Amino acid sequence: MTKPAVVAALALVVAGCGGKTDDAKNAASAIAAVTSGAAQAGLQNAEKFQQARVAKGDTVAMAYTDLQKFLPASFDGYTAEAPSGSSQSMGGFSMAQAEQTWKGPAKADGSTPEIQVTLVDFSGTQQAYGMMAAPMLSGFKQEDAHRRAGSVKVGLADTGAWEDFNKDNSD
Repeated sequence: MTKPAVVAALALVVAGCGGKTDDAKNAASAIAAVTSGAAQAGLQNAEKFQQARVAKGDTVAMAYTDLQKFLPASFDGYTAEAPSGSSQSMGGFSMAQAEQTWKGPAKADGSTPEIQVTLVDFSGTQQAYGMMAAPMLSGFKQEDAHRRAGSVKVGLADTGAWEDFNKDNSD
């Protein structure tokens, strides 16, 4: 089964409405209203989270090489590519990201299923954590005939995940 999955959401999905401008505007307005409240709650939670980190002296994101250690070890039947990543910091901004792709066996139609996992540590930046975590922590879901995307609970405090599943490439 093809499961392009992106863990740690880095985007809010806005679906088109069949080319109808008014429907698209209404959908965008509804999403903006929901995410505005979620973003506000995310910022408030981020502030509390950041204050706790500052109290412990932990004010920067971990190095991407340390974050890579949290990537899954394997997926049955899939071969891992080399992990990649990066760390950025400037002034009060600090983040790190690690990612890896696993490729499955080729299917009869020649396509190759893959799983991609991206881990992001925004914890060194309160505003980025609050804004990026909001869609993941708010239970956002979107689905159509070709794709399913949304937040996924992973059972870790102060952590959110995002899944993006391409239905056209699944068995």
